[in-house]
Parts: sequence; structure tokens; C-alpha cells
Amino acid sequence: RFPRALFRDHRMTAFVLAGAKVTRRRWPKIQAALEPLFPAMTVVFAGERGQRATLVREALRAGHSEILILGGAINDAINGFFDGGGPVSPDSVLGFLGGDIETAIARMGKSTIRAVDVGKIHCLTPDGRPQTRYFLGSASFGLSGRIVEGLGRSRIAGLFAPRLAVAAHTGAGLLRWRDRPVRLISDNGLDEIATIASVMLTTRRDSGLFDIYLLPRSRRLFPDMQAIRDGRRLAGVRQARRLVAAPIAATKTPIMVEADGESLGLLPATFEILPQALNLRG
Repeated sequence: RFPRALFRDHRMTAFVLAGAKVTRRRWPKIQAALEPLFPAMTVVFAGERGQRATLVREALRAGHSEILILGGAINDAINGFFDGGGPVSPDSVLGFLGGDIETAIARMGKSTIRAVDVGKIHCLTPDGRPQTRYFLGSASFGLSGRIVEGLGRSRIAGLFAPRLAVAAHTGAGLLRWRDRPVRLISDNGLDEIATIASVMLTTRRDSGLFDIYLLPRSRRLFPDMQAIRDGRRLAGVRQARRLVAAPIAATKTPIMVEADGESLGLLPATFEILPQALNLRG
């Protein structure tokens, strides 16, 4: 579907979205490494959350065929590939350069392109308005949603490495958390009221199914959540194409939803898998 020769064509224009300030300082060196792969580039430095989806959507509508994300949170950028009617540009490609960017660029020169599954969420914003969001890796609700929301407004995330910050918030959250009942209904026959600390859903490239984990409050909660985000498959996994989650009268307090490490809003929520909806380089 995507011959590699297409991505050596000098007429192709890549849209590069760079987030971190360090990327701006390092851009001349990064640009020199990217130019052999993408001789025609447009670069934008976007520091604020909420900007990326708009910038990506505008770039796709302007005809850019490849979007490269350099560092920073990826979920907002992924949402730019979609609008209310579906994919903005079905043949466009996403490339993500995180960690050691120079090493990632070297790998990109040998990379292939694969159509991967995307998750779609209908949930409420924090102020109660309906919204639709998309995610690439994982989504969750419960204690995990509260932890992500807390990280978003806490200075601790800027003081420690990301995993240490998550561990600190998880430990504090576990001390105060009480498992809550939620109604869960899936297309594979699940229909129950489950008392959970967190429910996590992950996409697995191109299976067409979510992996779903119902996690109770325990000492294993943080290691299990991290293992799931890292792509490991744990015992007790369930699968479905669609999951509906809603609070019940006994839930009492709001249940927070997150995706790809970004706080989104509240239950009730519907999670749907979109098979092979995004072309990913890597």
C-alpha cells in the first residue's frame, strides 16, 4: 500500500511538530539528520497542549503527507489525524521521534509503514460536555485517571523523571483511594457491575481488539499498570471491540478518564476500536 520509494521522493513535504524547548535549541542538528529522508520540511514549535491537534489537522488539509512528532505528549497530535467524519487524510503517515532523537532518526531511515489500530473514546469533559477523543497506546479510568489528572496540575512532574513522578502520585493516590463500582458492558458478552481501582484498555497494533484489564487496588497496581503501558500482556486479560463504562448510584464520586497519559474527562464513556485507522512509521 505504501511503497518505500514513495518516501524517498524529493517532492514529499513533511510537517515536523516539535514540542520541547530543548528541541528548538537542537533543531539545526536534528534538521541536518532529517534532510536526507525529508528534503522538503515545514517545522512548527508548539509548546501548549491543545495546539497540536489543530496544527496537525491544518497541515494534513494543506497537503502534507507525513507528520513527524519530535518529543512531547503524542495524544493531542494523534487527534489531529481525525475529525467528526473520520480520518482527515487516510493515506497520511505519523512518525514519532522520542527519547534519543538522533538514534530514532537513524532507525527511521530503515523503517517501514504499518496501518495500526486506534482507540476512539466518547466521554464527558471535566465540565460535563460530550466529547470524542482518539488514542494510540492505552486508555484507562479510575485511580489511573486520577493520577494522570493530578500529574497534569502538579509541579512534581517537572521535578522528577516521569516514572518516578507517576510512582509518587500512585503511592499518594493509593493511600486515599477506595475502589468504586462501575457498570461495564462489552460486545463480547461482559455485562457486570465491577468494583475496580482501574480499568485499562490497550490497542495491539492490528488485532482489531482491545486488551482490557480490570485492576483491583493492590501493591501490584502500579507495576501492573506500567507493564501494560509497556506492551506486556498480563494474566486476566479480556478482549473486545467495544466497551461501555458508566457510574452507578453507589459510585458517588466522578471517575476520571485518561488516554496516552493525558487527562480527558469523566465517565460515562464508550471505547471503540478503529481497525488499521492510522498509518504509523516505525
